[in-house]
Amino acid sequence: MELTDGESTYKLAVAGDFELAADRGQLGVDLPGGAISHLDEIFADGQVYVRGSAGVQAGFWAAIDRERTIAHALLRSPANDPEHVLQQISALGQVTRSGEEEVSGVRATRYNGILATDAVTLRLAPEIRSKLETYRSLSGSDLEIPAGVWVDPQGRVVKVQLVLDMSPIHSVTTVAFTELGKAVKVTAPPAKNTTAVTELNGVLTG
Repeated sequence: MELTDGESTYKLAVAGDFELAADRGQLGVDLPGGAISHLDEIFADGQVYVRGSAGVQAGFWAAIDRERTIAHALLRSPANDPEHVLQQISALGQVTRSGEEEVSGVRATRYNGILATDAVTLRLAPEIRSKLETYRSLSGSDLEIPAGVWVDPQGRVVKVQLVLDMSPIHSVTTVAFTELGKAVKVTAPPAKNTTAVTELNGVLTG
């Protein structure tokens, strides 16, 4: 995710292995130069475990029900959950085919469309929803997010790109799905090394 606020540009990167069918995965989150520059995340057994977050003892993992995680900014996924992006683009409207492109060595068909407000605000924090409602009232129009989706010959999504332009804020979120079919091994941290939390906060957790 690349975000520009008119003065500075920030780049946040999330990478890892995820098995969507089994709802498990492990991710590393990096924001060079941030107050907290790295987080580790594990998704397993309906839980999200986060190591490196503020307020949690060093060496321990914050633990929260996956379904309780929320996003605290537009175009962010709750706890960086990659499945959230797929849920959003399932509501893509005004879809048009835009030719073929190579994505990570795969020939893929690109589709362009628009994400309407309901999709953009999926699992968004109430306070951010409130600010968005104010924006909609002042602008007199719904928020529409341009999106690109790349699909491989097997009908699998291999790339998604979402663009937010609310001057002076401009952000581009790109999600790439590679090495499809690769085996994923995930082990949840021992219960003795976890601390239950009711919410994940901070830029790195979405």
